[in-house]
Amino acid sequence: MEDTNFEKIIGKIVKNDPRYESDAYSFVNSSVNYTVKKCNKETNPSGMRHVAGAELVEGVCEYALLQFGPLAGEVLESWGVRSGPDVGNIVYNMINMKLLSASSEDSQSDFDCCFDLLAHVEELQEKSLKLSGTTDIPLFPERKAAVLASSPVPSGVRSPRPVIKTFSIRKPCCFYKISPKKFSL
Repeated sequence: MEDTNFEKIIGKIVKNDPRYESDAYSFVNSSVNYTVKKCNKETNPSGMRHVAGAELVEGVCEYALLQFGPLAGEVLESWGVRSGPDVGNIVYNMINMKLLSASSEDSQSDFDCCFDLLAHVEELQEKSLKLSGTTDIPLFPERKAAVLASSPVPSGVRSPRPVIKTFSIRKPCCFYKISPKKFSL
């Protein structure tokens, strides 16, 4: 679908349902593509398969972390996307405008699976950090984070005491719009 046509249709959706920013629709559309590719890779490498609502909600969280890192929760919240039902509302607004399709078994209630999307994004970030061996960094504003600033020490050299740096992640105050493609002030 041509980008300008997509943007016009999203503009109509936002005019009729102003709960979510237009960037949220573009992001969810990209998240659908990400989730379909991921699910096909994991379970059906030979062809396409249907993605359930709960899988898409998970895909939105993972894709947000890939695109925005520690700011993922902030970005989703700035767009009004705070829960699985919010993702479902966006998806069904897009289905109603023929931007996405649904099977006869699909229902908007399929998205009633995660009522605190921001907490789920934070959990995924923590799991990812633990798996990678990185110190845990909170995602949400006004929380302090202690970051271990150390580098690998060559064998035979006595390990120095780790240096702990403390900083505060603050809520951005000068963001007007955040897009997966660009940041604008």
